Amino acid sequence: MTASGGRSRRVGGLDFSLSNIALARVLGLPMIFWYGVVLVAVFAYVMGATPLGRHILFVGANREVAPLAGIPVTCVRVGAWLTSALLSGLAGDVTISSHDGTLAVMQMLKSGKFVGSEIGFNADALAWYGADQALRLMVCRPANPMVEFPYVRMFNAANVGDLDLTPEAEKSGAWYGSTDYQDGFHGLWGLDG
Repeated sequence: MTASGGRSRRVGGLDFSLSNIALARVLGLPMIFWYGVVLVAVFAYVMGATPLGRHILFVGANREVAPLAGIPVTCVRVGAWLTSALLSGLAGDVTISSHDGTLAVMQMLKSGKFVGSEIGFNADALAWYGADQALRLMVCRPANPMVEFPYVRMFNAANVGDLDLTPEAEKSGAWYGSTDYQDGFHGLWGLDG
């Protein structure tokens, strides 16, 4: 709002009546809840009481058998994919979670593009832990099935900003905590000096 000659007028933003479409309350619940109920009811009707819904369910259950019932499998699948893409695009807020921990994915997480959370692990540390298990087996010692691997971490918008997102930091494994495990394995294997 801005003052203009003693009067106020709206300069930007949504008109209150438009925002009221989502924020108004009916029976103590916001309208957005009731829109969701209507959408679920429409979806349930389409899936349960229409030929399209039955075709989608049949193709999803067994796409090899569906053509025997005269269902155009390719059309149903492409239509389902396009509908999913359209609805995702309308939502405008599609994010993924990943289990990769690479620099590129972490940079996307930090920028807020596509990635909402990331579970990463120190691959170098995993190689050392794997080498320890292999060496145990090579010298006829029992494997240690109760090893805890502490170098796994979940990242999100709240903690990714604390990281040094460079190739050097990625290679060092410092994103996942202390990197002194190598000295521990050298001592365990009798190679420390």
